Amino acid sequence: MKHFSITLREYKDDNFVGHVQIGTDIRYPNDKRVYIHDLYVIKTYRHKGWGTKLMYKLLNTCKKLDIHRVYLWCIPKLIPFYKNFGAEDTHLITDGYHFMMINIK
Repeated sequence: MKHFSITLREYKDDNFVGHVQIGTDIRYPNDKRVYIHDLYVIKTYRHKGWGTKLMYKLLNTCKKLDIHRVYLWCIPKLIPFYKNFGAEDTHLITDGYHFMMINIK
């Protein structure tokens, strides 16, 4: 797999709501996994399902690209959010951030 980065965006009535950015790690060129570099929803749209919509969009994109794993770092209060998508806490913690892994079937 070649190194790449993808940004998926969401809009409501032509207004930007948020985005999720994923990409490969150049240290693992032959591994079918990506990292979530950023998941962001504008404050006024938070807690209204937009982050969930972006995550489903991300997972569907990964399936189409035959990507089997997604990795991410998150703060403890976001662990339940990512667990909704099958994320597992690897229990690796750096500077308060937890390293999570999602296996895509």
